[in-house]
Amino acid sequence: MLNNKILKYCLIAPSGSGKSTVAKLICNAFEENDVRCEILKIAQPLYEIQKIYYRFAQIKIKRDQQNNYLMETIANNLRKLNPSSLIECFLKRYTLINAPVVINDDLRDIEIDWPVLINLNFKMVFISTSVNIRKFRLSKRGDFSVSATSELDVNFLKMKPEIILENNEGLGELQRKVRAMIAEDVRHAADTLQIFEKRTVNDSSIW
Repeated sequence: MLNNKILKYCLIAPSGSGKSTVAKLICNAFEENDVRCEILKIAQPLYEIQKIYYRFAQIKIKRDQQNNYLMETIANNLRKLNPSSLIECFLKRYTLINAPVVINDDLRDIEIDWPVLINLNFKMVFISTSVNIRKFRLSKRGDFSVSATSELDVNFLKMKPEIILENNEGLGELQRKVRAMIAEDVRHAADTLQIFEKRTVNDSSIW
């Protein structure tokens, strides 16, 4: 088992910018090179609580559907009870992951959550997308409550991303940009895993 994560990405952007799509494209590129990748959301508890609301409202909701207004309300109330509640849940799940590549695609809070991810050496990637394109994508998503803007969006300007990835074109062009962005990281992760596996084999042969 590889205990230390080799690479960690945090994708930041307003809703509709394509964070989930970029996360999947990154994972695909690594897994094609036999490097395991896992997407870990800070907001995972909010999806679970949202599900409870809809169950009692007797309304069906798909696993990836969102009610943005409801989820932000739940998050605000959780933070009033315990400002660190969401990031503490994230950290518990983070410690259980043994994948060498971890991606977070839903960071929004700059006061508590952002410093934690910085201390964990997550690489900040800002996905830049025009407002009109974001609105169009959100209209096609099928969420119960949709908003292209949030009061939390101002936080992205303060997070000082290491990389800015433009996503104003089609999926093919986005895939090309993502693969170019992480090409060196993919090689590094694959090489590191090979070294680790050789050491593991040599250590086991001693015994």
